[in-house]
Amino acid sequence: MNQVHYESYQEKDKMLLKVLDENGNMTDIEATKKEVHDKHLWHQEVAIYIFVK
Repeated sequence: MNQVHYESYQEKDKMLLKVLDENGNMTDIEATKKEVHDKHLWHQEVAIYIFVK
């Protein structure tokens, strides 16, 4: 998978994500990150937070 990394969260409307069905299976549908969040669609995503004192 060749995925583009966007530096700014404001660019989320450009980032395409694969939409999943209700069972977590990949579909042929792609939508922007903004669309999946606005429409409450299932998608894969990982967030990693690093806290340094």
